[in-house]
Amino acid sequence: MKILLIGASSYLGARLYFDLKNNHQIIGTYFKTKLSDNFAQLDTTNEEDIKETISSVNPEVIIHAANYSNVRSCEKDLQMTKLVNEKATEIIVNHSKKINCQLIYISTYGVKDISEKYSNIYTLSKLKSETIIKNSLRNYLILQPRLIIGMSPNILNDRFSNRLLNNINEKKGGEYDTSWRFQPTYIGHISEVLELVISKKINQQTIPIMTKEIKSKFELAKDIFSSFGIEPIPIDQHNQLPLVADDLSTLKRLNLPIYSYQEIIEKLIKEYKNANYFQSGL
Repeated sequence: MKILLIGASSYLGARLYFDLKNNHQIIGTYFKTKLSDNFAQLDTTNEEDIKETISSVNPEVIIHAANYSNVRSCEKDLQMTKLVNEKATEIIVNHSKKINCQLIYISTYGVKDISEKYSNIYTLSKLKSETIIKNSLRNYLILQPRLIIGMSPNILNDRFSNRLLNNINEKKGGEYDTSWRFQPTYIGHISEVLELVISKKINQQTIPIMTKEIKSKFELAKDIFSSFGIEPIPIDQHNQLPLVADDLSTLKRLNLPIYSYQEIIEKLIKEYKNANYFQSGL
């Protein structure tokens, strides 16, 4: 399958490229950080740039993994958030429609948190992008991970998973929140689901991807660090976000893989012990 992966230098995008490249003809794009000589530069705020890239690649599938994801930055720069998270999606939708390719959009399960009492600019922008896609396309899929954890060739971003790696390398535990509880998403699970939905030609679905069990960042850190002789420090950040859990019925209905918490912990420990493996091969 010929795939255009927009945002291949991001934390998630780099791992998706790494996992999918052996089975597909995949072209990755980056904006500022060129993790691989195989990646092409793309400014997702520039319509001509998007048009030329999609036209020249002529993919069968576009995976849209580029976004402005830092919640605090989104709150400070509403204009950039709208450009990167909403306008870019609209442009990608329009040009993917012209070549009749499938668009797979990486959203967030955080859109389920939106209520009268709680919302933030980031999740609102992701929800707007989902709406644009559903209203404009028939040939689409939306994936909704929760907090993503696992090794990526991109260890530069200030991600939860990269902070864990830094603590392991430094052989000392950091502070991790006990208040927010959620169903974690293993990064390799997203790659597996992508492989299957592409091969099965699954379409017009919104698919939450996460484990069955509900955990906190502290519990994740503790269970991973236990294999490295490290103890995390619990802190209560008084996160008032209500617990919104998924029953994984969509994964079951589509016969897609489901991981237990213990299974992903075992995979994560193995990945952190072999971290260098992910730093090559892009």
